[in-house]
Amino acid sequence: MKNSSLSTISAVVLDVETTGFSPYYDEIIELGMVLFTIGLPRIKITTIDQYSGLRQPGCKIHPRASLVNGITMSMVQGKSLDLERVESILEQAQLIIAHNAAFDKSFTERLIPSVLGKPWYCSMRGIDWYGRGFYSKSLPYLLREHSIAVQRAHRAQDDAMACLKLISQRPSPDKPYILEMLSKKPLHLPREHHHTIKQIAAAIRA
Repeated sequence: MKNSSLSTISAVVLDVETTGFSPYYDEIIELGMVLFTIGLPRIKITTIDQYSGLRQPGCKIHPRASLVNGITMSMVQGKSLDLERVESILEQAQLIIAHNAAFDKSFTERLIPSVLGKPWYCSMRGIDWYGRGFYSKSLPYLLREHSIAVQRAHRAQDDAMACLKLISQRPSPDKPYILEMLSKKPLHLPREHHHTIKQIAAAIRA
């Protein structure tokens, strides 16, 4: 990107559900993504595309994980992700956002190596929730506090869309949460994106 200023930022909110909690031994069983743009300078957020898919893993789903997300082996039997569509959506995004991004990134990069080519931002750690008077950084708690309804909690697509709604909230009239998050350093910043991140930082300060 050669221009000196940005009028639009493109991003993906991503969420995964997994067989367990170890990125070394467990696998993704559900992936949810929402592609959106941020129009500057008025911070207009527009949803562009969505994807959700289940995936049969090569290991069993841990009972504790199934208790959280409600996904069973029978639900994922014979299912696979449309990786071509996933890659197509990711190619359109300048950055990736997730709630507890370190967790989602650690699982996603094993299955979709191209995510390592994108900057990652965390909506859990990149926003000062405690400083704003909240008692927890967990997504279900923050959604309740902001009166954001979720049809199926701990399901990838529902959580991804809910996360986007959360960071779109405006604690002050002119500054949604997403601007605070983007003003922080990303969790992962590939060298080739240094210039883009500088542009984004300059654009949100304008």
